[in-house]
Amino acid sequence: THSNEAVSFTAGQITTVDGSKTSDIAVDIHATSSGTGEMHLRKYPMPPNTTNAFGETKLGKYMRIAHQNVLDKMDWAIIKLYYTDDDIVALELNESALALLRWNGNAWTCPSTCGVNTTGNYAWINTTSFSTFGMSGGMPAQEKSWKERVLEKIDALIDKVKSLDIE
Repeated sequence: THSNEAVSFTAGQITTVDGSKTSDIAVDIHATSSGTGEMHLRKYPMPPNTTNAFGETKLGKYMRIAHQNVLDKMDWAIIKLYYTDDDIVALELNESALALLRWNGNAWTCPSTCGVNTTGNYAWINTTSFSTFGMSGGMPAQEKSWKERVLEKIDALIDKVKSLDIE
């Protein structure tokens, strides 16, 4: 699915490009100068034009963002890729482990400025350029091993004995 959006910028302000209804993508752009441009937001079920998939999730959400006359007017942009609670439950994903990664031509990367907003149901990334992005992580939380469960019970018993305050 895709969305082509005309954009008008005002210097020093944040402009939101909302393609969430057709592509599940929104972009907040901080403008350095005033003007107009166009954003092309495209969502894919597989990584577009890449052969190196990264720990793909069952969500299958990838996107490519192209533009005309946008980068020269922006300082930074926060890209958001939305998902639903139903996706998380049905696919048994660990929502807090989701992240939006950027394809740099050789590998998927997540700068320190990426994460997930579990209340707003989107993974996000702060960037100064546009390219291909994909949602990663979110695989079900690993069950604890038998040994880890036993050690937790032993620790709980030790704490209980300590709380008895026996001299």
